[in-house]
Amino acid sequence: MFYLLLLPFIALRMTARPPGMPTWIVPAGLFVAAILIRFGLPAGREAGTYLGQFAAGMLVWEAVQRPSVRTALTGTPVAAAAAAIALGGILLLPAPGLATIILYVPLFACAAAGNSFGGIFSRRSSVALGEASYGIYLLHLLVIAPILLSLRGTEWVPGRTILLLLPLLMPLIVGVAGLAFLLVERPMISVGHRLARRAGERRRNTTAGLIGPPVHGSAV
Repeated sequence: MFYLLLLPFIALRMTARPPGMPTWIVPAGLFVAAILIRFGLPAGREAGTYLGQFAAGMLVWEAVQRPSVRTALTGTPVAAAAAAIALGGILLLPAPGLATIILYVPLFACAAAGNSFGGIFSRRSSVALGEASYGIYLLHLLVIAPILLSLRGTEWVPGRTILLLLPLLMPLIVGVAGLAFLLVERPMISVGHRLARRAGERRRNTTAGLIGPPVHGSAV
């Protein structure tokens, strides 16, 4: 429901923004709304956190469209510093929240700017994992939740040692996400590209019909 409601709203706001208004205004407004929801509504903690993550990602993308920002974020020392900041957030903060998001922003900004992190992200295996990353994000709970819940408190996995299974389940999660990319996501991306091309051709043909054929000379 989060994406079903949020994405059409963002698309509408982007399309209907006044002429001359920069696009970063929309994610900036979302981030302010996330803070207000997170701290202003008793039941808004989770919704505000998710909205803040989404808005922060949009703001980062807006920033890296500037060549000067993108160039500044592609160096290896910058990537190392960003990774250290993100690791500090993971180790020092008790749970994901708006503060954690802020510490993740430099790392995400480097990745969005095309930083290869010393060549790690330019390897074929990293590129393949990146293509399946959205599927990992969407499907990981559907894969691991039934397994972990079925084993919780049993003689096989007593207590909190269930967390030790997470690294062992990663190959399964990546495999399922990879199949989803090959069988669902990539074909649908191709369909979307074809539909976009056809829509563009129809718009061009309609515009040409309204303008009329070009005039190559004047009548005497």
